[in-house]
Amino acid sequence: MKTHLHLLWLALLITACGNQDMSGTAVEKDITGTWAIHQIYANDYWGGALSWRDATLDKQIRFSADLKYYSKTDKDFQLIGTYKKASEEQIEITWNAPTTPEYPTYLQHFEFDTDGYLILPTGTYEGIVAEKYKLIKR
Repeated sequence: MKTHLHLLWLALLITACGNQDMSGTAVEKDITGTWAIHQIYANDYWGGALSWRDATLDKQIRFSADLKYYSKTDKDFQLIGTYKKASEEQIEITWNAPTTPEYPTYLQHFEFDTDGYLILPTGTYEGIVAEKYKLIKR
């Protein structure tokens, strides 16, 4: 009986010490700067497994210090709108030229991984689900 208690105590001690998850530790918190797409989280077909893969497109986004949001896929940056931080994980974007005037703003979730990459979900569950950006200029 005493051996079982010692084994139980040892098992509890090992699992308590080994279960410290550091994956939620973020390196970055500031979205201000110019970001280049690094990877996409996507699947190849409806219902297929999602995985991170290198991005093949040349896309950049910029969150300026004067709270303007820009996107660049071709030649130069285009103004998308303005932004403000709504919480530690969301920004509120106000379209510069909304396609639906009744909805000029939307909330964009964002997060940083442990390597400092900015991750932006696309709002879909198939195809490209999220984009990962690398900071190239502050």
